[in-house]
Amino acid sequence: MKLKDFQVGQTVYLIERRPKPKDILREYQVVTVGRKYLKVQGMYNERQFEVFDDESPYLIEHNNYGDRLLLFPNKEAAQEHIEGNQLRSWLLKAAEVTKINKYTVEQLRAAKEILEPSISTEE
Repeated sequence: MKLKDFQVGQTVYLIERRPKPKDILREYQVVTVGRKYLKVQGMYNERQFEVFDDESPYLIEHNNYGDRLLLFPNKEAAQEHIEGNQLRSWLLKAAEVTKINKYTVEQLRAAKEILEPSISTEE
């Protein structure tokens, strides 16, 4: 994502992680688009964001302490990011040592085929 992808006055969405671990979406308005930073205004505060990398679907907050919040160009992208985090958390729990031995070979093969379709099951 690049700064030039945003326009002054555009509604953008910030993911706040308060109270943890629940993610909250907040609406902000783009105030300025500079060469290095994007400035947004919310109900009570102003924040600055910068490019994380050109491939990421979000900007990252410019600050020197605490959590660096994420800013998305639209609500759908923010909601997809939240859902992706929830699914990754679920997958980690599903692969815990106490649960992994309860899956059948067929279930494990199906999961492997979905997660790694280009790898042959005959290794």
